[in-house]
Amino acid sequence: MFVKEFGKKITSRDLNTQLEGVYKWKLNLSEMTQSDAMSTLNRVSGKIRTIKNSSLGHQAERNPGFMEAMLVSQVLETWLNERAQMLAERKLSPSEIKKREKYANGMKKVEEDFKKRYGANAYNVMEATARKMAKKKSVAEAMDLLKSVLVGRSQLNEGEVDQASAIVAARGMVDEIQKMLEKIGKMVNEELPSLMDTIRDRVGQEQAGAFGQAATSSLTPLMDAVKAAREQMDAAARTVAGEEVNPMGGIGGMGGDLGAGAPVGADLGADAGGIGDLGGDAAPEIPRAGASEFDSSDAAVGGTAELGRGKR
Repeated sequence: MFVKEFGKKITSRDLNTQLEGVYKWKLNLSEMTQSDAMSTLNRVSGKIRTIKNSSLGHQAERNPGFMEAMLVSQVLETWLNERAQMLAERKLSPSEIKKREKYANGMKKVEEDFKKRYGANAYNVMEATARKMAKKKSVAEAMDLLKSVLVGRSQLNEGEVDQASAIVAARGMVDEIQKMLEKIGKMVNEELPSLMDTIRDRVGQEQAGAFGQAATSSLTPLMDAVKAAREQMDAAARTVAGEEVNPMGGIGGMGGDLGAGAPVGADLGADAGGIGDLGGDAAPEIPRAGASEFDSSDAAVGGTAELGRGKR
């Protein structure tokens, strides 16, 4: 049993200190990458399962190797959760906003895959995935994340999906106002001229002119008001998403089209086997549900002691 202080949130650093105190080695958390942590956690979890499924599984807690593996897994899981929380809370930079837009647009081509796996929550997961992909340093890392989400080995925590749900809902209101704006625009540019022609032919020129003037006087300020409301709501939705809004126009001082010039390669492809080209190199295939787990490589995460060789 590992020592924990009641009322205190135990951090990965605390657990790593416990690991060093008991087994005389620790994980190199300061140099660890997410890939290191995931691959090491997979190996440690495999060791734990092997011991539990052995003939001595009922005595696992008496096995120093089992207890060491359990503590290492606690360190890694806590570190991954802390990292995910930190990334979820951090606002997107201007360049990351561009990448998020690019990834989000490309992911529409695999929208059905998200719907099959996540159902009604698909759009929230897609939004959370696009935001997290944008924070990755390379396209390869972003693609690895997308793979894990599509096959159900999600690296998204509950807070990230909840945040994405709020963002999607806020953007939904913006979309509804946009529909109103488009409807009013259609009335002004298409329906009103046609109706004025009908009134002119069936009632008279004078009546048609009076109606057109009254309708224009009503619809023009209405369109301006809805357009202003849409811009204000869009800015509010971007604030919810953690994007800095430039009062002079544009986001984060960029202006222009967010999707243009994003340095993430071509859009996601729509080939049946998975995701298409997203970086110029050969496209990594997206495994479908039920595919085998990803291979894990050795991770230089510190310490020379092998699991099961606890120091006393």
